[in-house]
Amino acid sequence: PVPQFAVQVIASGDPAEIDTMVAYLKTKGYQPYVNRVHDRDGHIIMQIWIGRYEKMADAQAVMENYRASEQRPVFVRMLTGR
Repeated sequence: PVPQFAVQVIASGDPAEIDTMVAYLKTKGYQPYVNRVHDRDGHIIMQIWIGRYEKMADAQAVMENYRASEQRPVFVRMLTGR
């Protein structure tokens, strides 16, 4: 089965911010993934995702745990076309 969902932690165009967050997430035991996309102006935006899940409920559980432990807003995103 193909993973359909991920938890997005942050999106930024600043490589230093992304590197710092990836390193932090690894110290917390997460396996972060960096996804690069282009915004409407052609700038590269990097998104950090934690986990890839087949079921929305599994991604939501990770999202809730992350919010509770890190006190940061995150959300579940659908991985359409990936």
